[in-house]
Amino acid sequence: MNIQAALDQTALIAGGALLRTGIYKGAGGISGVKIAYSLPPENSTLVEEGPAHISFWDGVDVDPDGVRAGDLTVFRNLIRMQLCVAIGPSELPKAISLLTPFVPLYIAAFGGKVSLNGTCASCRIDSSAGIIESIYPDRIALEFKLLTTIKEAVPYAP
Repeated sequence: MNIQAALDQTALIAGGALLRTGIYKGAGGISGVKIAYSLPPENSTLVEEGPAHISFWDGVDVDPDGVRAGDLTVFRNLIRMQLCVAIGPSELPKAISLLTPFVPLYIAAFGGKVSLNGTCASCRIDSSAGIIESIYPDRIALEFKLLTTIKEAVPYAP
């Protein structure tokens, strides 16, 4: 199961062109997203010129479709996507006004990429936690939970 390929595609969709491994920035992303990461950087290296997208894996549900050799196993991965701004909790109203306009942009961008450019069988935005504290200190984020479905043959031994 190649979850990193799906994470890379979420950052590509949000941030635009590949800049270097795990970092996306430029044409083709969601308007207003300045940079996107598919490999969350250390807090000290997080570059922010504005809203920064961070994608990270947050669990899997495994559902074998069959028990014979060659049957597919379905992996439902949860990917959390946070659009972060360097604003502390004391400036919550400012963060809300900056981040809320991104809600329809994310829904449209990921609604049109039902296979994450071929990296999964299907995906959909499952929910949004709304405006939350980011995984990075002293930042506020808009969070979406993306549910991906990957089907693979898993070796079977009786």
